[in-house]
Amino acid sequence: MKEKLKKWWFMSPEEAASSADAVYTRVMPEQQRSTFSLWAFAIAFAYTITAFIVGGSLLDAASSTVFWRDILIGYAALVLISFLVAVPAYKTGCNTTIFMRYVFGENGYIVPAVIMVVLIIFHSGFQCSTFGEVLFPMGSPQFVAVCLICGLLVIVSLIKGIKGLETAANIAIGFLIISVAVCFVLSLREIGGLEGFNTYINNRKVENAPTEMYLINTVIGSWTIGCCTNGNYTRYCKNKVSMFGFCILAFFVFQLLLALLGAFSVITVDTYIFVNFARKINVIFGAFCTIAFLLALWTTINGNIYLIQIPVASAAKGSIKSIGLICGALAGFMGAAGFSRFATPVLNISGTLLLPFIGPLIVDYYLNKERYYYNPVVMGKKMPKWNWCAFVSSIAGLVIGYVWIPSFVPVSIWTILLSAIIYMVLFWVLKAVGIRVGLSAVEIDEELKQASFEPYTPEQLENR
Repeated sequence: MKEKLKKWWFMSPEEAASSADAVYTRVMPEQQRSTFSLWAFAIAFAYTITAFIVGGSLLDAASSTVFWRDILIGYAALVLISFLVAVPAYKTGCNTTIFMRYVFGENGYIVPAVIMVVLIIFHSGFQCSTFGEVLFPMGSPQFVAVCLICGLLVIVSLIKGIKGLETAANIAIGFLIISVAVCFVLSLREIGGLEGFNTYINNRKVENAPTEMYLINTVIGSWTIGCCTNGNYTRYCKNKVSMFGFCILAFFVFQLLLALLGAFSVITVDTYIFVNFARKINVIFGAFCTIAFLLALWTTINGNIYLIQIPVASAAKGSIKSIGLICGALAGFMGAAGFSRFATPVLNISGTLLLPFIGPLIVDYYLNKERYYYNPVVMGKKMPKWNWCAFVSSIAGLVIGYVWIPSFVPVSIWTILLSAIIYMVLFWVLKAVGIRVGLSAVEIDEELKQASFEPYTPEQLENR
């Protein structure tokens, strides 16, 4: 029994080498995915419940001008951050966990990985809870059963890794696009077009309207985790068009449409869940949109948990199957416990806690670019256990970002900038006095030179 359990939990070297998920090394040419599959997944991945919540929250803006400015700035910031993360992953083919190891150390990467895992599990829990709420009242036996079924669906797709995610996205894509497009047009028409929408916001009397920086931070926080870890998906891209298209679709175009639909739904049916608006039109279309919404939640939870399958599998030496089973089950049970009640605090934490660790993650690639093109399995053996420079920069960015926040910068962007600048300054100062940290401390010996990425040369990877 013990041997069977070990065989089920651990990923053998043969399984790791043949896996399309490339847990320990970079994506090879034969593992890259088609542009259509990745873009379909980008839309399914972007179909988050948090986008609807953001749209409803921004109705509290002081004016329609503030609403449009904040929502556009927020999503523009998200897509910019996604570009900074996506490009290194695309060029090297490495997943986010490998980047974390390179930056924070062979042991140190556990700290940001644990933060990411906890936040994503919470995200997945409240999305799974919403899955049940669409059909039944929270707390009812039917609600609990549906949430557990959602967890089971997630497990079925996650145990197949990236291929399972693609299959789920391809099933859902038609439902998602049609439901959003039709409900967007009809709900906008019902409120009197954009002019009626702007008039509603301007006439809305909100006491103590939130500040613009708070609203922008809410937008950025709504999809911080997906944005900061999208390299797990862009590493599969075959070309730059596929990579940039993925980021624009996932973090700007579709997020913006969903946020606006959430706002329209709050106005028309007093809830950000647009399915209620669809049900008001007729029963058949309501049923169609209900299916679309449930499929959307399924694909989003898939995409979220896949982001942590890699770091957990890497740290625990587990297989994609075993980690997928555990994380899917956790999401189902948390959903059944009604975790959608904690959506707002999770969004706020996501927008501030994880981002300071992303600053060094982005900057280090450009400081040590040539070292990212060696085999990560061999490089991992030579890495320092901890990179204190990265931790000092991240913590300093987080603390200073809370103590001193310029009125013209949202805290989420401010903490990234601070941690990135502090890391760069410390890196160059230490280098000037002869101290090398992180990846720069690794000596490039013959073993590493012979284990550079194949079939590409470093120059070919750089020119991708």
